[in-house]
Amino acid sequence: MQKQFRFPHKPASRGEIVLNGPVFSHKAIAMLIACALALFAISILLESRQEETVVGAGVGAGVYSTSALGYAGIYDVMKRLDLPVLSNTGSVMSAAGSGGTVIIAEPDFSYLSGIGDTISGAHRALVILPKWSWERDEYRTSWLSSVNPLPISAPQLTLSYVAPRAGTLLRKEWPDIWPVNEIGVTPSGTGVVQLIRPEAMRAIVGGDDGVLLGEVERSGVKLWVLSDPDIISNHGAGIGDNASFILEMIDSLRFYDNKDPKAPIVFDETIHGFKMSEESPINIMFRFPMWIVTLMTVLAGGIMVYAGSGRFGAPVPEVREMDFGKSILIENSARLLDYGGHHSYVLKRYVTMTLREAARALRAPDGMDEPALVIWLDRVGHARGVNMSVASILEAIHYGERHGEKKLTMLYEAVRNVHSWKGEILNGSSVHSRHR
Repeated sequence: MQKQFRFPHKPASRGEIVLNGPVFSHKAIAMLIACALALFAISILLESRQEETVVGAGVGAGVYSTSALGYAGIYDVMKRLDLPVLSNTGSVMSAAGSGGTVIIAEPDFSYLSGIGDTISGAHRALVILPKWSWERDEYRTSWLSSVNPLPISAPQLTLSYVAPRAGTLLRKEWPDIWPVNEIGVTPSGTGVVQLIRPEAMRAIVGGDDGVLLGEVERSGVKLWVLSDPDIISNHGAGIGDNASFILEMIDSLRFYDNKDPKAPIVFDETIHGFKMSEESPINIMFRFPMWIVTLMTVLAGGIMVYAGSGRFGAPVPEVREMDFGKSILIENSARLLDYGGHHSYVLKRYVTMTLREAARALRAPDGMDEPALVIWLDRVGHARGVNMSVASILEAIHYGERHGEKKLTMLYEAVRNVHSWKGEILNGSSVHSRHR
């Protein structure tokens, strides 16, 4: 069957799409990189913003606060002692379970209305009344610039929400002894202590002036109230035996009618404004500042779709520009020879040229005809330990010419052999030339 000759620069037919460049233009790539960098920068800003909201905002009471009024110190101690303590910003009741202990420490006044539901759902709870007002430091956001006592009416309001008939608050000088102390460890302090003058409250730790730690019943819930937060806060937990007092107090409450050592101790942080977002992710995507990320993502997707919109279907090989150099001349000549069926002539010509190049390199005598040159080359090859002989290679070529169906196969094999023969006779056998 006659072979079909194909020019190397076949033009694309009508309706075909030709890829003349990269998938994306330089402009599109630059825009995609810009969008990626913008998304990265915005994600860093949002991450830092979130960290400041969760950690930096907690400079008052709470386990996230490392200021003098915070509870990060005792919380860390409890963690190090492998107590089942955790902070919660979602459903407190789900975290506490049926046997857990909830600690409500100095709730913000705007969250007082929800304390009743939290206490009612808990099995046992400890409420710590507030005592101080504070201002955040302008330059060191985790520090306090000033601390002042709250009006006595403020913690009284909290006590009224927690236990309406528990009693009234007063402030006295810190006493030397506590006649009533069921905890067994004496708390220490200086200055003014905030106490409860009890009405419907049982004293756990108290004296003649009032109750420091008391117990009330509320809807079947075992509720303890600590009137002064200075014992448990960061600035007071390290005074005297206060740390031991706090741990004994919490253990006494959680093991009051519970024997499970794995029952969780939950610090409720929703009362300080920390609350897990329950908003739909779709709504968050279109709310500042997240809508910026959404816009950038849509823009990057649009650029990608636009850049690839005209490239559907199977790609057509790229049509190269016309080349008039040596490489295209050699390629066209090879195609013409292939088309004309001149394989035998080209291969025999290669063998002859290879023999003559080897003869020149070996300084063969001038004026030798082909039979004499073949004898001379075989003699030199035998002396150099060459495995193949020129005479056998030429005999294989003549044999291939006499058998048409094996013609090309024999010629190709002869070409390989003469190439190997040339390398051995000039450079030595592969065994000896391996380390050259």
